[in-house]
Amino acid sequence: MEKKQNEEKSVFRTGYGFALLLLLFLGTTLIAIGEGMFPQGSFFNSFLVGCGITMAPSAIVAALFRFFLFREVKYELTQPIINEIKDELSPKILDQVSVMTEEYRNEIELLHSLKEAGAVHPFRNRAMALKYFASAIDAETREIMIIGSSLKGLVQLERYKDIADKLKFKINKSGVEVKFLLTHPVVADLRASQEARQLKDIGKEIIETLRVIKDWNVKPSDVRLYKGTPTCFAIKTNTKMFLNPYPYIAVAYDSPCLVVETDDKSPSYFYGAFDRAHFNAWDTNVAERIIDFDATINELERNLDGYANLSSRILDLQCT
Repeated sequence: MEKKQNEEKSVFRTGYGFALLLLLFLGTTLIAIGEGMFPQGSFFNSFLVGCGITMAPSAIVAALFRFFLFREVKYELTQPIINEIKDELSPKILDQVSVMTEEYRNEIELLHSLKEAGAVHPFRNRAMALKYFASAIDAETREIMIIGSSLKGLVQLERYKDIADKLKFKINKSGVEVKFLLTHPVVADLRASQEARQLKDIGKEIIETLRVIKDWNVKPSDVRLYKGTPTCFAIKTNTKMFLNPYPYIAVAYDSPCLVVETDDKSPSYFYGAFDRAHFNAWDTNVAERIIDFDATINELERNLDGYANLSSRILDLQCT
């Protein structure tokens, strides 16, 4: 539409200019014919010269009017309106620019703080976050460490099969060491009521996970049971970390997650803090080592009722 309008304006300007030139040429020609071909004072002399004098100066005046007077008229008509608009809108524009600048400044500060933390991406739940984190598992060449309660959501549920298959591949064919730190069933039931679960349910899930990862050919030395209630489901590679905190009254895999990354050039304080204060639980005395999967599984199954009773007594004491 704008292109068409510009073309129409160009045609108008060109046609108008051509008309003025034609009028000037015709007027000059008539004067020349009248003076050169007819006697002074004759009818044709007077008529042709008169017409020429009427046309030629008119063309010149019209051109001067358009070039000078039209611009002045345009200025006089538009400049007061422009000045009024500027006076009216300038404060509003300045205010809006100031607001936008402040918003951008805040966003830049936020982005800077997120970069310093190493935060890569937040997610609404574990399933969405693990799809994103899968590439970090693929890329790892040294060690992967996983911390969780029963790890049912990671190694037993069909929705996470792709991640489970990647971990099995790492364990059996890549030479990457994959470590698992699960919650010891002795304290697992302390979360049962929080998640609206029956006693022993979480303990049974932990035992089932031990069976699954045994079938994956995980070494017993790469699995430990932590005698403390879980606080955060987490996966660590050499450069990235997956964090999924355990809420008090809901399951973790339906809760928000965060992926962070680190490197030597831009170390992440998030990664560093959780590496020291969360993943280092692996090397504490609270993390029970496993020598033999079958022996540990049998012992846990024998003691599962006792663990449930112990948790019940502890919870009853807290209620009273």
